[in-house]
This record gives sequence, structure tokens and C-alpha cells, in this order.
Amino acid sequence: MKFETDIDKLTENFRESVKGNFSADVRNEIFEALEIASQVHTGQVRDDGTPYLLHPLRIALYLISDLELRDIDAIIIALLHDSIEDSPEAEKIIISKSWGHRVIDDLNLLSRPKIKGKTKEEINKEVYYPRLIQASLICKLVKLADKLDNLLDAVNCPSVDKQKKTLKEANDFYFKLIEDVPQAFMEKLKSDYESAISNLERCIRKK
Repeated sequence: MKFETDIDKLTENFRESVKGNFSADVRNEIFEALEIASQVHTGQVRDDGTPYLLHPLRIALYLISDLELRDIDAIIIALLHDSIEDSPEAEKIIISKSWGHRVIDDLNLLSRPKIKGKTKEEINKEVYYPRLIQASLICKLVKLADKLDNLLDAVNCPSVDKQKKTLKEANDFYFKLIEDVPQAFMEKLKSDYESAISNLERCIRKK
């Protein structure tokens, strides 16, 4: 995964990749999803101050370029995977699209629930992780690509505690989840996770 931080360059690369790998009749659906993601994440930034939209774009491009996935719904889900959590209106907008009914269940599955009185760690262990284990292959691939991007991005995070939490999540759950995907994706994901984990561990040791 190339960790691109230039939003204009990444958007251009993504559009070119879609044009080169998907037929004309489905490209507009992907670009509609990109427009929704752009609207939802307007003004949002990552821990390093870069535009939040970089994150779903990198995930979607990783699925296309690195995992060579050609499933249109997977790319749409990657682009919108944080949208429902971040915007109360996003779900209505997505459902209004001709393709919305195909992806809304998976998007809701990927959205971590908020449970009063429970910490994020408790929700993960009791609800979210079991849900991911039972999820479709598409959901697993999107989530694994999501967490891989978080691992790569964590080296730029100013909080060592957050870096350690990201590393612990990857080691305790997501690296093991790779075992649930077909061999065609497993080797690439394992290699990329091992590299990202090692890089983040070195970063934490230097602080």
C-alpha cells in the first residue's frame, strides 16, 4: 500500500484506477459514492492534520490495486465505511441511490455501535469483533484494509497511547482475522500487516 497524503493526487489516481478496471456502466456508482464520502468528511482531518477523505480513498485503492478486487460493492463500501458513524444523514442519502440497498446492511455492520456504559474496548470484544468474524468476505476485506491504513497512519499520530492501542488491536484481533480470508488475499494482507506492525513498533520504541 502506497501511503499517499496528497488529496488531489490520490483522488486522481483513484479515478484513473476505477476507469482502468471497471466498465463504464458501473463507474458512476463508484464516483457517486466518492461524492457522498467527500461531503460527509468535509472539514474532517486525521491525527496528522491531513484530510480525512484520504483514508477511505486509500482503502478503496488498496482493494483495487493491491488485492486486485473488482467487486463494485466492496469499493463503494470502502469509500463509505465511516460515513454512517460520522453523519446522521448519510444513511438516508445512501439508501436513496440506486445501489444503496445493496450496501447499506454491510455499512451498518461495519459501523461500531455505541452502547451506553460500555467502553470502546468492551464493545469491540463483546459485540463488534464477533460481528466481524461472522461477516461476509467483502466486509472482512474492507475492514482489514481499513485497519492496515490505520496502522500505517499511526506512525504520524502524536499520542503514544493511541499508537499502542492501534498496535494491540492489530495483533490481538485483525492479524488473526486474516486467516478467515481466501489464500488469494491472505498472503498479501499478512505481508503488509507484518511490515506495518514492525514499522509502528519501531516508531513507538523511538519515543
